[in-house]
Amino acid sequence: MSAQAAFADAFVAGLRAGGVTDLVVSPGSRSTVVLLAVERAGLPIHPVHDERAAGFFALGLARVGRVPALLCTSGTALGHYLPAVMEASATELPLVIVSADRPPELHGSGANQTIDQRGLFGAHVRATIDLGVGTAEALPFAARAGAQAALRARTPAAGPVHVNAPARKPLEPGSTAPPPPSPPRVDVPRMLPAEGTLGRLAATLASADRPLMVAGPAPLAMRDARRDLERLRRALGAPLLADAASQQVPTLACGDLAGPRLEPDLILQVGRAPVGGRLERWVAGRRRVVLAGTPGHGWPDPSSDAEAVILGDLAATVGALAGVLPGRPASCWNDANAEYARAVEAAREEHLEGPWHEGHVLRTALARWPEAGLVVLGNSLPIRHADLWASPPRAGVLHQRGVSGIDGLVAGAAGAAVASDAPTLCVLGDVSFLHDLGGLSVARRAPAPLVVLVVDNDGGRIFERLPIHDALGPESFERLFTMGPGIDVAHAAATFGIPFARATDAASLNAALQEALGRPGPTVVHAPATGSRAADRALADTIAALPLPEGLA
Repeated sequence: MSAQAAFADAFVAGLRAGGVTDLVVSPGSRSTVVLLAVERAGLPIHPVHDERAAGFFALGLARVGRVPALLCTSGTALGHYLPAVMEASATELPLVIVSADRPPELHGSGANQTIDQRGLFGAHVRATIDLGVGTAEALPFAARAGAQAALRARTPAAGPVHVNAPARKPLEPGSTAPPPPSPPRVDVPRMLPAEGTLGRLAATLASADRPLMVAGPAPLAMRDARRDLERLRRALGAPLLADAASQQVPTLACGDLAGPRLEPDLILQVGRAPVGGRLERWVAGRRRVVLAGTPGHGWPDPSSDAEAVILGDLAATVGALAGVLPGRPASCWNDANAEYARAVEAAREEHLEGPWHEGHVLRTALARWPEAGLVVLGNSLPIRHADLWASPPRAGVLHQRGVSGIDGLVAGAAGAAVASDAPTLCVLGDVSFLHDLGGLSVARRAPAPLVVLVVDNDGGRIFERLPIHDALGPESFERLFTMGPGIDVAHAAATFGIPFARATDAASLNAALQEALGRPGPTVVHAPATGSRAADRALADTIAALPLPEGLA
């Protein structure tokens, strides 16, 4: 066996020792050396033609607890990973990117498919490692480098790590490979708040008369902390405003509209800032402490005015804080908030009796999806409509709120479905669907039901909520901002041989979902719906006019 092949075996052994569970690979030649080493090692391999889709497919794996590696050939292939790398960095998802490369003697020579790949991802990666061309003398280094890459992708703040792997021809091993050298043992630390921090925080929280909790988008693991967070909420005596992607159950619906009418004297923010723009602006400037999680690239304090930012594993911190915070007796603040919550829910139910719009789609689909499944909420309007119109999803919620991009949602949902083997619902808009048509190719490998629900309102309707909508004439606005894609969704599904259904009301949507849940693999459901802008405004006006109970006013 060549020294280069043995070097690759050692590197892959290190990746496995560091915790890498899967490889997502796109076709290429220069990546042969590493790919064959992975196959010899028996690591699960997921072939995905398009590197852009492969990157988001890997993020789907990571969102449900896997630690994936990506492998591509040299040249422009690596650049297609950038959107997924950016999201992994901002959302703190573990990801190891392995880029095959030409050897040093071909760089600067005009050789085909040769670029400088080192540092390509800039500040979006936690570390960059260049393996150099493998030699027999460097086998221990290769094992260590693989373990270090995997460990750095997982801790202290998870994120992407780039490993550049030059290779010389011949790329084939030449004979049966011997066992790779033993890689180092890797132990992953857990970060907790500093000693004394929780006691000081508990005293601060206990001093509040009108406390409020806000929970923003969170990883799936925070679903396991739901009971501890509810214990914390009860001990604090606070209402909870929770995004649909928070994995928590709010005590007050329509938080983006209803929350800003409250007057708390202290806000406890759990994790990321909330999605809703009104709520985020209202939170800014108020007395607030933040449970921030691990110290990654993100710092969940957009207004930079929090009184305290507590670093440490978020679920563990919530549980520990719930254990040291003394309970408090019922108060008029609690009673008034409960009364207000009932009034807000009644207002929402009243407005749901109107014509079919995007909010109805989200409400119907999320109520129908089984608790044992997963829901992937697309950005722009779907995640906002879920907050405004739907009950909290019973299923675990996956999101892409790191950089809030609309790309790669279908491929990411496919990755989550493959890794979890759970029924998965991906709700996205028609523009997001256009951005990831290629994701349908990998959706076909989902072993359990995977529904791609396209909420079609003919373009980027979120821009209608911005001042530019009133500044431009309708024709210019539609041409320059909304940009309705005009996709034939049925034909797109047929191109990939995927079953299709059309839903125009709650009955047909429920029927389509029920049928899709009865068979493995993907289904595309097309739900044309418009009118939420007027419905959202009407609901906002109604909530703004609700009389506040005594104790809140």
